[in-house]
Amino acid sequence: MDENERDYNQSKGLLESIREINAKYRHPRIKMTRLVNISLWALRIYLIAMLLILFYKFATLVIH
Repeated sequence: MDENERDYNQSKGLLESIREINAKYRHPRIKMTRLVNISLWALRIYLIAMLLILFYKFATLVIH
């Protein structure tokens, strides 16, 4: 087996492991209250907004 095949098989195994872990934890085991759920969504929106601002700032610095 050459080096490319070995690397491919290792990355394929890694991706398969990640898929198994994601499938296992797809559904939470604890019950979240409505307030916790709203708070988590607010955090997601905040993080996306911060990333958008960061990319905007980077783009404006690169262009100018």
